Amino acid sequence: GDIRFVGTSATVLELERTHDGTTIYAAINMSETEQSVDALSAGFQELESPGSGGLVEGGMLKLHPYGSYFAQQTPTAKAGETG
Repeated sequence: GDIRFVGTSATVLELERTHDGTTIYAAINMSETEQSVDALSAGFQELESPGSGGLVEGGMLKLHPYGSYFAQQTPTAKAGETG
């Protein structure tokens, strides 16, 4: 699989991990204060995660202190596949 670091915040670690056509997005607030970053593009759906501490609101992803947020991108069919 592949990993790609996204975002420019010094306090929020954002990455996308892709494997077998599935992409998972993770945002982790590495600070003791609430942080906000741009919300994800369309096509991602939030994944339930105990104690995550993230909320998309008004075009922004708001993360609680030391909070995290996980989402999965809607898979797209590869060339030659149906479904």
